[in-house]
Amino acid sequence: MSTLRQEYFRYLPVSERDVQWDLYVTGAGRSSVPPGSRYPRSVHPQLYQFAWDRGRVLPEYQTLYITRGQGIFESKPTGRREIKTGSVLLLFPGVWHR
Repeated sequence: MSTLRQEYFRYLPVSERDVQWDLYVTGAGRSSVPPGSRYPRSVHPQLYQFAWDRGRVLPEYQTLYITRGQGIFESKPTGRREIKTGSVLLLFPGVWHR
């Protein structure tokens, strides 16, 4: 029986040719974040770090699927929203969120 690791991520190099296609994958992963823990963990590149009081703006689309737990998501277009198990978030490039 295989055991699924609790957390992993891979960031992929993106070439100018990839960018010309207008659709490319920059990374993928899985994370388990206990209540009250820092998110995202500091092992991720600086571009993906943020503090709740400042939020962040990313240069790319992100898709997040919440498989367990709940929390709060906020962005300029949506305002503050509760997220729960089964939520799927699509983050847009250039949009402030936290």
